[in-house]
Amino acid sequence: MRKTLTSALLGTLLTTSGCATAVSPAREAYILAKSHGWVEITISDTSVPARPPREGDEKEYPVSCYLSVNVNHENYMRDELYPIGENSPYSIESGFRIAVSEGVSNIEVTYGGCRVVENEVINHTVETTVSIREGWVTPIVFDGDSLAVGVSELNKAVTLESINDRLKNIESNLGAGE
Repeated sequence: MRKTLTSALLGTLLTTSGCATAVSPAREAYILAKSHGWVEITISDTSVPARPPREGDEKEYPVSCYLSVNVNHENYMRDELYPIGENSPYSIESGFRIAVSEGVSNIEVTYGGCRVVENEVINHTVETTVSIREGWVTPIVFDGDSLAVGVSELNKAVTLESINDRLKNIESNLGAGE
């Protein structure tokens, strides 16, 4: 029973903990092995325009967007964002959580293709400085134009380590009852 429970928990965790990142697995493993915290970037943009019309368009379409995040000038991730809605302005509600080494870090966010100026699709880059604490999550909200850093909170996410600790506690409690 215990092995089945352990396998089920690990399988669920491994299949649901995907992260869109450009950081290599070796780099990410290095960051996770050292003192680190997390940056959680939430995108909440309700002003995504339609792309400039093209010949033959029968209706308007949202621009095609992406988000790129650099930490201390190192490319951490880049992923597509999908605007939703029937007509412009469209909206994007999404987010990403990335591991960042403990200490002061410069966070640079590039919002690619999500803005149209004078009928031209442009990229928009903003940056901020955050202090990363070991085991804490620093929230950053991006509204499509600017970044707002929130109050850091202790990371309460389930990890393989926390599951292993809980299983050890269960085993020791079961063993104590024998």
